[in-house]
Amino acid sequence: MFEDLGEGRYSVSGMFEDGGGYRADIAPQEFEFNGQDVPDNDLLQVFGSNDDEQFFVENPTDYMNRTGGAEEISDTAQAIISRGVGEGPDTIIIEQANLEEITIIGGGGEDSLVKSASFPGDLDPSRVTLETNN
Repeated sequence: MFEDLGEGRYSVSGMFEDGGGYRADIAPQEFEFNGQDVPDNDLLQVFGSNDDEQFFVENPTDYMNRTGGAEEISDTAQAIISRGVGEGPDTIIIEQANLEEITIIGGGGEDSLVKSASFPGDLDPSRVTLETNN
């Protein structure tokens, strides 16, 4: 869902089938989301479900090395955010460039975060955080 926040800012949000979801407050630069060009994120918030979740925030090289290219990624992506539930496979939530901060808010399950040691662009790994509700 896209929401115009005014003054050239937008919100992008979506839900996971099992609860939880994501929300991005975005500033005026470009990225592609579900085939649409929309402004780029400053802050991405991901909201977990009540399930046990493992979140991955990776640079493209780390994502490809870990998954063997399980899902195709954009040539312009600087951060790939994916999510796995329980023992199931993980799937990409969003591919993004020019992020400055990512906050993952767990929904109550046993959640974990794996992140790359470095990213191209402005994202500092210390600004990629997991807030748990356990």
